[in-house]
Amino acid sequence: MRRNIGVVAGLFFVLCAALGVLVTAQPSRIIPNPHNIEGYADPISVTAGSSIEFKIHAPNNPFSIDFSRYGAGGVLEPLLTVADLTGISQDYSEDAYKNGADWSTTYTLAVPIDWSSGLYSARLYDRAASFNLPFVVKAPPGRAASLALFASSNTWQAYNDWGGASFYRCAIPVCSGGTYSTLVSLDRPNPAAAGSMHLAAGERFIVGWLEETGHPYSMLSDSDLHDDPNALDDFSTVIISTHSEYWSGDMYDALQTFHDRGGNILYLSGNGIYWKVTLQAHQLEVQKGGGIHEHTGERGGLWRALSRPEAALLGVRYDGRAYPKCGPYIVQPGAAAHWIFAGTGLQVGDAFGETGLNTATCVSGAASGWEMDGVDATYRPPGLTLLAEGLVDGTAGADMTYYEIAAAPPYGGVFSAGSITFGGSLAIDANLTQIVENVLAHFAN
Repeated sequence: MRRNIGVVAGLFFVLCAALGVLVTAQPSRIIPNPHNIEGYADPISVTAGSSIEFKIHAPNNPFSIDFSRYGAGGVLEPLLTVADLTGISQDYSEDAYKNGADWSTTYTLAVPIDWSSGLYSARLYDRAASFNLPFVVKAPPGRAASLALFASSNTWQAYNDWGGASFYRCAIPVCSGGTYSTLVSLDRPNPAAAGSMHLAAGERFIVGWLEETGHPYSMLSDSDLHDDPNALDDFSTVIISTHSEYWSGDMYDALQTFHDRGGNILYLSGNGIYWKVTLQAHQLEVQKGGGIHEHTGERGGLWRALSRPEAALLGVRYDGRAYPKCGPYIVQPGAAAHWIFAGTGLQVGDAFGETGLNTATCVSGAASGWEMDGVDATYRPPGLTLLAEGLVDGTAGADMTYYEIAAAPPYGGVFSAGSITFGGSLAIDANLTQIVENVLAHFAN
């Protein structure tokens, strides 16, 4: 255990013999948990056939858990209910936002070997409230599909201010980044993930589309990619989904190596590979001001400021254009004959992706929206084609692009949508469906 919650808050003493001084320090104050039922999974990603622990604060007995998987249309499909469990209240220290809640395990799920890889939900509930907890199930060895779908789990935690701080907010007396914390823990409840449409809740649209169209896929979390440099060895194509903003160096290296060997990328995200993070002992660190990481001693900040511009790989980069509005894509001159538009009937100047289900920042939920990426002339990959450009209230929206590093398989192709709201429109737009089907067929060849 990281701490002993039985320690009475007060001064304790450490004798630093080497320095010959007496140092006093204040142990972290314990906060009685005022929340209704909540919890987190350890780890966030588990292989089918293995076990996953749930650490739950359940002050009202009994409580139950519904386990479900996101299926066709992004709808939860019930799998298992565990009822009438005995709960306990679990408090946390004032530094839990960065060092973890450190809760006891309340329930351990032995994940059935026949559960398909994908995005899952554990709904915790008692007589007073409920709490939805997303997690990932990976395929066991030998059963992975050729298509990998990333869950943007680092971004889920970056926006999680449970315990008082996140990479965006500081609601405690002092944060290491001033108005935000430079450190956040993976081991804490995350109320935002299942509710915010740029986090797990928004990722269900691409998951639902893959399920509905019958494309086999295997899901991986950001931690899976960070922990295993060979995580992509068995895949030929990967999908980066929705809002994949926070990438570690190990993740970036793995993706670059994958592409260099001819692996294909569908970047169905906006604001991707933006901030560098380090990950150690279930703790994420960001240094938005370009400072030095506590974890590694490396410089942090934007990847593009660290001589690794995301546009050189993805073809596009986030630049704040038209935030947070949305609009359709417009077919660009010279692009209508591209194989990506085959079967759509779209011509130069035509609009597509005009509506969608991700309506968090605009009523239409159009495909080019919220946070959008554009081509960077300085780091434009050779052979990149600008297929379509978003039109958002008369200004430029997301750039849809394609390039590849080989004329024959393995292509090393990269299709970029450059938009957070793309998945919500893909779920209902026939032209977007045809476009993505064309890309997947080209990659499969």
